[in-house]
Amino acid sequence: MAAALAADALAETILACHAKRLPREQYVLMELARLASEVETSVALAHKVATGVRRSDLLPACSRLHGGAAARDVVMTGLRLLHGCGSCDDGEIAGFRSRVRFEEAVATAAGELELMDRVVTALESERLG
Repeated sequence: MAAALAADALAETILACHAKRLPREQYVLMELARLASEVETSVALAHKVATGVRRSDLLPACSRLHGGAAARDVVMTGLRLLHGCGSCDDGEIAGFRSRVRFEEAVATAAGELELMDRVVTALESERLG
């Protein structure tokens, strides 16, 4: 589930930034807050889908799209912040990528076009129905 991946990656990103004392910078703090709100909404959507609250095929597709986008945003932003601080060596960056399951997060983009088509179809059927 992409939302769980995003949440796990966010936790690792916050820990990695904290270890480098990056949240002292206002920009970093604001980026972490932005990521937290993205992850929170993706987890909320996933929870609604898991508990059976559905609007046709719309909510599951939106949940997967948003969860994947959140996971990719977290890992890319975390990587950018760690590279940007200038105090991480290659080993630390590699360790971060492994802990946030970077490749798995990027792979959440697979099938997005089909999901977007499902969203359009669901919206059209609701509008016509």
